[in-house]
Amino acid sequence: MMNLPCAKDMKMKDIKKNIRSLFGRFFDFLYPPACVGCGVLLDDVGAFCPECLSEYEQEKQRNCPHCFRVLQACDCPTAEMRKRGAKHLYKVFPYHPTNREKKTNQLIYALKDMHLYHASKFVADEMYMSLLLGDVRLSDYVLTYIPASKTRMVKRGYNQMKMVAKCLGELGGCPIEVPLYRTREGTPQKSLPTSKRFENTKGIFSVKKSSSVAGKKYIIIDDIATSGATLMAAAATLREAGADRVIFATAALTIRTHI
Repeated sequence: MMNLPCAKDMKMKDIKKNIRSLFGRFFDFLYPPACVGCGVLLDDVGAFCPECLSEYEQEKQRNCPHCFRVLQACDCPTAEMRKRGAKHLYKVFPYHPTNREKKTNQLIYALKDMHLYHASKFVADEMYMSLLLGDVRLSDYVLTYIPASKTRMVKRGYNQMKMVAKCLGELGGCPIEVPLYRTREGTPQKSLPTSKRFENTKGIFSVKKSSSVAGKKYIIIDDIATSGATLMAAAATLREAGADRVIFATAALTIRTHI
């Protein structure tokens, strides 16, 4: 017999949703959403003004050199991930490490450094579309994200993917769990060559409780994939704890990575 949600549970969900909506409108009043590209105040939902959105959409039309599809419709992992057995990495747009003027880059900066809800929601919407294009049924999975290091949490005060996960979970109807924690800080990945990144992430994660992971399917999300070393380390830890399947989704793929 199918279990239906009781009226009390539904009422509580509605109350929480209304509270989030109320606080969202309050903060939008105090800090009106602005375009992450040029800073102009936005009249509509999204992350960009119409002009910057047009540039963003053009920048997004980059083809994967492996399957030749646009990145948002492609699930090819990076070359280094593929060597280690990964089969699916869903992504949306390219990230250009040396070009701060790219709208795709400015979206990542807003996500990482400014903790903007409208940017997080925009990224979640885009990642949701990428997963849909890949025929991924999100309701079959548990959503999780890479835990931030203590240094990053002290510096920023938040994990930029937590809000994206909440928005994506609401879109896909999937639960969110954070079963991983960092066992050590590790050297920042961006300071290392690809050859050192996988060594740097060995043993960097552990699970809080193996029994809570066993038999589940996970989607690990992150903002950028370059080599994919951090994603692969997280996936290996989940699989060792008994996870049934792990796939990956990121907002961006570093374009100097050959996939």
